[in-house]
Amino acid sequence: MNPSPFERNTFWSVSIGSLFYWISQHAVHPGAMQRFIAVSSLQKAKGVMLWSFVGFVVIKVVIILEGLLLYATFHDCDPLATKMVKKSGQLLPYYVIQVAKDYPGLTGLFISGVLSAALSTMSAKLNTVAGTIYEDFVKFFLKGKRLSEAKQAFSLKVITLILGIISICLVFVVEKLGALYQMVVTLNGFTSGSLVGIFSLGIFFPRANYKGAIAGALTSLVVMSGIISGSQLYIARGMLRFPGKSTSVEGCPAEFIENLGFNVSARVQTYKGVGTPVVADPAVPLLFQLSYKYFTATGSIITLLVGLLVSYLTDPQGDTSQLDPRLLAPCVRRFLPPRERPNPQEELKLMTYNNKNEDAVKCS
Repeated sequence: MNPSPFERNTFWSVSIGSLFYWISQHAVHPGAMQRFIAVSSLQKAKGVMLWSFVGFVVIKVVIILEGLLLYATFHDCDPLATKMVKKSGQLLPYYVIQVAKDYPGLTGLFISGVLSAALSTMSAKLNTVAGTIYEDFVKFFLKGKRLSEAKQAFSLKVITLILGIISICLVFVVEKLGALYQMVVTLNGFTSGSLVGIFSLGIFFPRANYKGAIAGALTSLVVMSGIISGSQLYIARGMLRFPGKSTSVEGCPAEFIENLGFNVSARVQTYKGVGTPVVADPAVPLLFQLSYKYFTATGSIITLLVGLLVSYLTDPQGDTSQLDPRLLAPCVRRFLPPRERPNPQEELKLMTYNNKNEDAVKCS
């Protein structure tokens, strides 16, 4: 229950920090947006989110049970201490291999499940990034020139291929960044905070402008890049460590321990307290000890503060009565002045334009 943001895992970091992280993944992420607009109504989009949450709760419960099972199995013969595995992320495959030797086919089933999950996730991510690059960059450089459908499809395939090659190359970098879960949340912190901040700025603050949004996002990217890069550097140097729960090698066969050729007892974990300790060298600045759970939240707050300041110092939105209330949160709409109703001729033109757009969307 320690409220300090420099403690690695606490009730507050999991509750508050994870809230911002999951908002970034399921409310404003381009992949989530593509799923929302793939269905025909707002009600169905809500259903997509609801059933996604049900699935994630099931997955999280299974993962927690797996973690408890791994600790119960290996706490008295730590594979990390005996160097049977090099990283904690390898414990689950190692466990499956140990169990599967008595059950033919189980190893193959596990591998197929892992690969299926990885490929489905990667295909969705690559598709999202490729589509975003094409829409926001390729079309911009084409300067209004329209490509045939075949050329568009070919362009997207080339972009996806390049992204896939980059992803493969980054494997050699990722494997040096420590624990897998912390690394994933940490890397998301580079951009997720600015993404949540931009959407929050537009949804909750009617007077914010594009200059504030851009300034806030860029500031967040620069600051979070510095914090995250610094913390990862100190972790790689061994100056910032997070010892795990107490383990031993007392349950390992005596002959096995004798043949290892190194002092195994010096490699076991010894922490028996609550939570996860942060062991930092005195030379590590406090800022770089910030819990990885708070990276997205910190980036969001920076984007909001800088965005609001720049918006009000430049040219804030003046006549808020002209804003479309559907673009703002329901709790904010009540504070907007009443909109001026357009004259009948203009309203008719607007309705005709909207109907044509709806027909085009349905057709496509």
